[in-house]
Amino acid sequence: MDKVARLKKEIEHLEQQLENCFHTRLTTDDPERKVNLEIKEEQLDREIETKKRELAELEKTSSNNNQATLLFGQNLCKLDFRQARSRFEAIANQLAEQEGGLALLMMENCLEREGRLLLDSIRDTLRPKTTELQEFPIEFIPIMPVTRVTFLKVFSEHLGLEFNLDDQADTEENLKSLVREIITKLSGLLKSGTTILIPLTNWHAVSPDYQATFMGWLIKQFWPELIGAVNKARQDYSPRLFFIIMNDYGMADNCGHSEYLSDGDKVTDRQLMPLPLTLWSQEDVKQWLSTYSSRLTKTQSNNLVNYIFGGVQEELPIKIKAALERAYSQSLF
Repeated sequence: MDKVARLKKEIEHLEQQLENCFHTRLTTDDPERKVNLEIKEEQLDREIETKKRELAELEKTSSNNNQATLLFGQNLCKLDFRQARSRFEAIANQLAEQEGGLALLMMENCLEREGRLLLDSIRDTLRPKTTELQEFPIEFIPIMPVTRVTFLKVFSEHLGLEFNLDDQADTEENLKSLVREIITKLSGLLKSGTTILIPLTNWHAVSPDYQATFMGWLIKQFWPELIGAVNKARQDYSPRLFFIIMNDYGMADNCGHSEYLSDGDKVTDRQLMPLPLTLWSQEDVKQWLSTYSSRLTKTQSNNLVNYIFGGVQEELPIKIKAALERAYSQSLF
C-alpha cells in the first residue's frame, strides 16, 4: 500500500473513532465520561487535521510529479519527426479545407518506439481540431496468423460487433459479410462529423508470402468501401478518417506496395501517402536536450549523447527514451 492510500485509510479510521466518541458522549449520563470523551474528540480532531495536511501536501507533490512526467513525454514527441509531422499536418489541413475526407498513410521504416512517438504527435495534431477523436487501433500479433478476416474481426470488435461465422476461412463470402457490417456501423459514426484514426501496427506479423494479397485487397477492395462511406457522410457532415500503416521492419519485395505510393503531397483516394521517418541524429538529441532540459551541463549532455550513440542504430529509439527518462528520474531535468 502506498503512502497516499495508507494516509487515507488512517484518516477514515480516525473519523470513524471521532463519530463514535461524539455519539457516545451524547448518550451518556456520566459527567466525567462526557468530559473525557470531549477531550478525546479534540485529540482526534487534531490528529485528523494533521494527517489531512500531510495528505494534501503528498498529493500536491504527486500531482506535480505526474504533470512533469506528462510534459516530459509530450516534449519527447517533439524530437525529430519534422518532415513526417509537417506532411501529416498538411494532409489534415487539406481534409479540413475540403470539409472532410480520408487519407491512407504509411509510416516508412518506423522502428517501434519511433512509430509510437510519432503516433502520439499525430494525436496531438488532431485533438484540437475536432470535437471528437475516435481511435480504432489494429495490432497484429506475431504469433498468430494474419489474414484479411482476422484484420476485419479486430476492426469489428472496436465497433462493438460480434460475428459467429461458421467458417473462419479467408474467403470472399466471409470478407463481404464482415465488410458490410463494418461499413454499416462505421457510417453511423461518420454522420456525427467525428474524426477517426486507425493505426495498423506490427505489419511484420503479416507473412511475406501473404503481404501482396493483403495489401492488394486493402487498397483495391476494402479502402473503396471506406471512401464510399465517408463521401456519403460528407453530403451533410465533415468527417475525417486517417488510416495509418506502420511499416516497422520493411515490406516484402513482392508486396507491391510501391505501386500504390503517392509521389505528391496532395491526398489521393487510392494511393498510400508516405510519412517518412529518419533516424535520430546526435544533433537532434543535443538540440532536444538544450531545449527541454534545465539542469544538464554541457559535459553531462555530451556524455548522455555519447552513451546513446554507442550501440547499433536499431537500438536508438529505445536507448534514447530510456536514457532521457533515467536522466529525468535523477532530477537532472
